[in-house]
Amino acid sequence: MSVVKTADAPSVDAGGQAGFTVTISNAPGTSTATGLSLTDPLPTEAGTALNWSIDPASPNASTFVISGGSLQLLNNGAVSLASGSSLVVHVVATTVPTASPLTVPLVNTATITVPNVPPVPPATATENVLSPDVTVTKTADAPSVVAGATAGFTVTVTNTGPGTANGVTFSDPLPTLGNGNVWSIASQTTPGAFSISGGQLVLSPTTLATGATLSVHITGTTTAADLTLVNTVTVSATNEAPPSRTSTRLRPSSSPCSHRRCRSPRRRTPRASTPADRPGTPSPSPTPPGPARQPGCR
Repeated sequence: MSVVKTADAPSVDAGGQAGFTVTISNAPGTSTATGLSLTDPLPTEAGTALNWSIDPASPNASTFVISGGSLQLLNNGAVSLASGSSLVVHVVATTVPTASPLTVPLVNTATITVPNVPPVPPATATENVLSPDVTVTKTADAPSVVAGATAGFTVTVTNTGPGTANGVTFSDPLPTLGNGNVWSIASQTTPGAFSISGGQLVLSPTTLATGATLSVHITGTTTAADLTLVNTVTVSATNEAPPSRTSTRLRPSSSPCSHRRCRSPRRRTPRASTPADRPGTPSPSPTPPGPARQPGCR
């Protein structure tokens, strides 16, 4: 008697299907095995129970059952297997993404017992679940720009995890420029991946292999107003755990001068003084007005 366990693949991307095949055999030229039983606790993923099921296309699907998270023979302990015969079953489950660890091994061990037969070595197989880790960075072209000049941001999306990221998208509402000015895409690493629609920078759902990067550079003309451009982007993948976020602030000056340098000096109001208050003292000359403020300064 022997039992063999094989994994469908060495690894599977999170959200994909993992599977194992169990083959129980009775070698030719031996007597019929009676009272056969199978013990096969199906693996969890980092403590999360997976919904294992028997593949109906398995050669002997009706001979097996899953009960209490374990694969068993339908009549466990009362199954007979003739000489030269085998029982084969394939079990599958949809995996889930994890944030930590990003690689989770599914270890599956099957054990059979037959009365009056020497112990049969158990069979073990492993399939790793690989989760993606999609990150996003946003950088401004410069810490500040002169009002009326061009502002810009670069967005970079990277998959740093061991698994392929599926359905990668992000939300990036672009800040208002004013005066009807609009943002435009200056360049992107993958033509057509990014677009601007309804005031948002959009990434079409895409697949991002491990280590792969997508990048886009957007620009827009600012207006002659003191404002802060706050731009926040949130990225996610359909087979990833939590999304990533980043934000960048860009503060254009409202004029070419510095507020602190060109601010008018504060004038003090002179204390009232009249001859009635101070006999024999002449009235003070009026205080000349201070310098006028430069246009565009506060």
